[in-house]
Amino acid sequence: MRVYEYAKKFNISSKDVITKLKDMNVEVSNHMTTIENDAVKKLD
Repeated sequence: MRVYEYAKKFNISSKDVITKLKDMNVEVSNHMTTIENDAVKKLD
């Protein structure tokens, strides 16, 4: 799943998702970055 897809699914901004991922020490560069399944589970 890409950052923008996750953001759209939960009606939040990609920027907010990127910030949360960086806070969790997940490497992400932009809204097109693919999020691994374990990172998605941590976000939920």
